Amino acid sequence: MALPKVDAVVIGAGAGGGVTFCQLAEAGLGVVCLERGRWHSPFEERKDDLVNQRNSSLGVAYGPDEERNPRVFVDLEGRERVVYPHQGEYQPNAACVGGGTFSYGAQAWRYMPQDFRMRSTYGALEGSTLDDWPISYDELEPWYEKAEYEIGVSGDVEPNVFQGPRKKPLPMPPMTPKSREYEILKPAADRFELEVFGNVRCRHGRFPRSG
Repeated sequence: MALPKVDAVVIGAGAGGGVTFCQLAEAGLGVVCLERGRWHSPFEERKDDLVNQRNSSLGVAYGPDEERNPRVFVDLEGRERVVYPHQGEYQPNAACVGGGTFSYGAQAWRYMPQDFRMRSTYGALEGSTLDDWPISYDELEPWYEKAEYEIGVSGDVEPNVFQGPRKKPLPMPPMTPKSREYEILKPAADRFELEVFGNVRCRHGRFPRSG
């Protein structure tokens, strides 16, 4: 049976693919998103900092499939061998609906204005490819804001003396109570007169399933 024609096909339902799919669909286009991995429900996954995409020796909880996704690893001597997702040399990324957004730490940071002007700020370092971005912080700021409000980022950015200018505060208040780490590090930083500001976190660390 022939599938209906669409205007666009998005390959991969990760952070980039999901945003692209949303923008195209909201613009009125017919869109299909293809993902090789499966839906993971938040109810089947417990909080476990050891199960992530950068320590594959403990299992690849969010894909890719072990047998169907081998890679060729080339060592420093030029020797080639086939490796699988559970092996450290594989360096896996999540292969599921939501991609890395399903297992990431749910922290939402902005680059600082000077990060967009590294070459202008620090000069042309010999032997480096350091360069300025083709866009500025001010040009990107409205899109930072849009992403923060779409995701539901919580936090208090007022104490952050390093931040770039923003037109609106974060959409959600800081999480309470403060973490144990904050309770330990904040008094220590105060003694050394170091600036401290709280975490900026997303509403959830799981990719929402629609429908």
